Amino acid sequence: MKLRYHSDSSSFYDEKGDLYSEPSEALEVLETKLAEACQRLESLPPSKPASEYSEEDDDDLFFDLGIARFNLCNFIEDLEWKIDLKLFYAKKCSSN
Repeated sequence: MKLRYHSDSSSFYDEKGDLYSEPSEALEVLETKLAEACQRLESLPPSKPASEYSEEDDDDLFFDLGIARFNLCNFIEDLEWKIDLKLFYAKKCSSN
């Protein structure tokens, strides 16, 4: 089974060389969460280059949007990691 999001499998092992614990969520649940998070990220208003901001722009809104975008990207990366780790476990079980 091929990983979907990672080409380097080293991030799935701890310092002792053991595979991290299998995520408790089912693969389908993780994939649903990933799709929802990607939709939310796409629904955020696009950011503008700094040169296009004016004094009338709401700085707090743009800051909040930036934080939301950052958090969603981290959440998406975490879900991608969990999905690939789940695939590792599926491959491990099928080879036993």
